[in-house]
Amino acid sequence: MAIWGFVSSGRSTPWDDYPEPVTGYRLHRGVYQPIPPTAAGAYPSDVLNAELSYDRVEMSIRNLATRERIPPLYEVLLMRDEALRQRDEERKARQEALARIAELEARLKR
Repeated sequence: MAIWGFVSSGRSTPWDDYPEPVTGYRLHRGVYQPIPPTAAGAYPSDVLNAELSYDRVEMSIRNLATRERIPPLYEVLLMRDEALRQRDEERKARQEALARIAELEARLKR
């Protein structure tokens, strides 16, 4: 079991005594041991199968297996909104094309 704390610098929190903005602890034999960062400054999590890092601006999470960055929620929501907008545009264009086809077929039957 691991516990992760995230503290943005400059804010007053109960965790102000922690030296790092990202602090991880792993329960080992009933005692929480600090999880040391990797050489690159990231914190691996076996439970999440991910690596957490913080560059003083944004927290980043990477999948340990693929090394792909897992986008934060706000990016996922933006991607979803863009996909929905594109879907709606494609539906509208399809409906317009079908209406045009029906119109041209009706002209041919005259």
